[in-house]
Amino acid sequence: RPERTLMDLLREQLEDRRQRPRDDFVTMLIGTELPPLGLLSFLVGAVIAGHETTLIAATNLAYQLGLEPALQTRLRAEPALVGRAVDESLRHRSPVQNFVRTLTEDVQHHGATMRAGDKVMLLFGAANRDPARYADPERFDLDRYDSDRDAGRNLAYGHGVHRCVGAH
Repeated sequence: RPERTLMDLLREQLEDRRQRPRDDFVTMLIGTELPPLGLLSFLVGAVIAGHETTLIAATNLAYQLGLEPALQTRLRAEPALVGRAVDESLRHRSPVQNFVRTLTEDVQHHGATMRAGDKVMLLFGAANRDPARYADPERFDLDRYDSDRDAGRNLAYGHGVHRCVGAH
């Protein structure tokens, strides 16, 4: 059987969803106004971005576990903290370091004026280590949060309408 490319596999998935819609992301995309090549390009980007960020996030947590044998011991004893460890790892070593946007209107922020059309960059790694928000931000700390919900409020995958669709 000849080798198939990622584009071939994604084309097959799109065609399958057109014929047999499901309650999933790919079926939802088919209902958008994106042309066929736009759908394919979007899906390729999503697959690559999802793979890369997941790989980096998992590697960062494995690295932290290697640095701190006591953390390994604690997570074995308290497996309910694994989700919190994942969230703290995302805060501590964000898998995506920056994101660029173009302003659509003039904005005043901390005394600086930015004009419509200006490019702005959010530095996730810096935001997630902001000492105004996180006490001792350089330290990996499972106990910094009052709840598991608070632990997930880092900016590793953006926020609001710009939050990564694959963040969950």
